[in-house]
Amino acid sequence: MNDKIMKVLGNILFFILIPLHCFCQGEFNIWYFGKHAGISFNSGTPVDIPYQPMSQGGLLAEVSVSDSAGNILFYSNGRYIWNRNNDKMPNASGGLMGARNRCQAIVVQDVSQHYLYYFFRADQHPSLTDTFYGFNYSVIDMRLDGGLGDIVPGMKNIYLPMGDSAIVQVTATRHSNNRDAWVVA
Repeated sequence: MNDKIMKVLGNILFFILIPLHCFCQGEFNIWYFGKHAGISFNSGTPVDIPYQPMSQGGLLAEVSVSDSAGNILFYSNGRYIWNRNNDKMPNASGGLMGARNRCQAIVVQDVSQHYLYYFFRADQHPSLTDTFYGFNYSVIDMRLDGGLGDIVPGMKNIYLPMGDSAIVQVTATRHSNNRDAWVVA
């Protein structure tokens, strides 16, 4: 065979075999829900997680964050944040600002400082409750509390300007410059 055919066959074989040596990142492999329920996708199929202390569910925002290997870092119901040992983070143990019955949360990792996470929380609309906290965020530093993570002192429940017009809908996406993120509420 000539060299061109061998090169094409080599490229085809490479693209056929490369998926056998690749693995996905596991940041979203573990899901925690209220009522002490959780699922791990680390093995490739859903596996029940036997225990986690988050008992609330349904109306609160469940969010969980893992590292790239699929190991849980922290999770939250929107009101409290638990670390990987299922203990409430010390600076989050008093609860995050917001209504007790309805909110939405999302977590965004800082691209330049991978140990920092921004925990955004949108509260329910004021017509649905007497207490309304709007849109706020807290900063989580995974180097704190011996590497288990905690909310940075003075960086908890930071109200965002015009957050009073937010409702219980929040999402985020990475900016095309791969340095910033867009958070929309």
